[in-house]
Amino acid sequence: MNKESSVQINHSAPTALDGIVYSLEVTRAQIKSLKEQEVLLEQQIVEQVGAKSEGSYTKNTKHFKVSTNGNVRRTIDPVMAVAIKDALPPEAYENLFTWKPSLNTRTYRDLVELHPEQAAVVNKAITSKPGKTSVKVERIEAA
Repeated sequence: MNKESSVQINHSAPTALDGIVYSLEVTRAQIKSLKEQEVLLEQQIVEQVGAKSEGSYTKNTKHFKVSTNGNVRRTIDPVMAVAIKDALPPEAYENLFTWKPSLNTRTYRDLVELHPEQAAVVNKAITSKPGKTSVKVERIEAA
């Protein structure tokens, strides 16, 4: 039996949870619509004010000070960054690139399970904070 056919649909009156989930769906649709409206309005402002590809531009009206800020997102290819190290003076290289550690979460969870004594040492370098619980809603269509 597949997943879809194993779902039992109750055609009785909606539950309190049904009402909450429906309200969430409506709210998410409103947020999406407002975000789309926001993007259109921002595009109109950029057309009126102007923008630089990188840096800010400001225009004053009678009632507002409006700034546009262009930015360029730059990412580093870590393999290439290491490969070019010898082509630059050491001081220039060190000033251009900063290296920050990141945690491989899967390996960390394995370490906690398999080697708790090692995980205790690693934990001294980690700050953990609870994240936001995600909510996924899928509409079940009546058959």
